[in-house]
Amino acid sequence: MKKLAIFVLALAFISISRANAQSATSYVLSNQSTVKIDGSSNVHDWECSVKENRITASFDPSALKKSSDNFLHVFSYYANVKSIECGHGKMNRNLYDALKAKKDPTIMFTVNKSEVTDDPGSNSSFTLQVTGDLTIAGVKKTVSFPVKGQVMGNKNLHFTGSYKFDMTNFNVTPPSIMFGAIEVTKPVAIDFDITLSPSS
Repeated sequence: MKKLAIFVLALAFISISRANAQSATSYVLSNQSTVKIDGSSNVHDWECSVKENRITASFDPSALKKSSDNFLHVFSYYANVKSIECGHGKMNRNLYDALKAKKDPTIMFTVNKSEVTDDPGSNSSFTLQVTGDLTIAGVKKTVSFPVKGQVMGNKNLHFTGSYKFDMTNFNVTPPSIMFGAIEVTKPVAIDFDITLSPSS
């Protein structure tokens, strides 16, 4: 009898998991999305744009409500390090070297846990707290930060946010140019303004 009960519970769990997976919609990254890395130096502020981004993502818009942890099903982000453009060739090369682009050519972020922290507003805006693994230069760290989101009228999802971190936590030595005359400070931020469209 006990084995039968366990078997029934297992079947119920599998059924719920499949139902949740079927209710989720896959999304693709739109062309107008932007991801930037910005920081400062001993001379001036600087900003670099990531030109090659890709994602794997699925969401269930019907689960968008306060305290929901089932709105975001899957989200993984990938950036090609050598697509980062800072507007200065020497800065680009030094940044690629600092990020160990030859050995670890991709910056990755995968969400492991998420929660909607407020009820969607009148314009379908909300805040999503995400926790996941950020991998830079081959070093993986668990990070957490809030993301502002909005469900658009065309069913697109719009997200904005920023994550600030110390490069040395990822064993990255801040790059410098002009024989060290210009040195990048340790804290930098990844800023994103992305729009996701249903894949079908």
